[in-house]
Amino acid sequence: VLSAHDLIHIGAGTLIAEYACLHDNDHANDAGMSGVGQRFVSQPMHIGARCWIGAHAVVVRGAGMEDECVLGAGAVLTRRLQRRTRAVGVPARAIGT
Repeated sequence: VLSAHDLIHIGAGTLIAEYACLHDNDHANDAGMSGVGQRFVSQPMHIGARCWIGAHAVVVRGAGMEDECVLGAGAVLTRRLQRRTRAVGVPARAIGT
């Protein structure tokens, strides 16, 4: 799933496994608004070249990956990963390079 309200850039040679979700947007959480009436906030997302995003992984607004990163299956990425970082878990954390 790619949900791009602004921009999702995916670098050359990047692999995205089945059921992964990339969202450059999120609900604004306006006070007093129901889920249907809420506005969205978004910001550009950058996924570098030659990355690998595992099955069922999620990348949320404000997160991204520099070149040659690996995001494990089922992980939820909430921040930017530096080049050649491997990350797993919920929320995703670096386990090596």
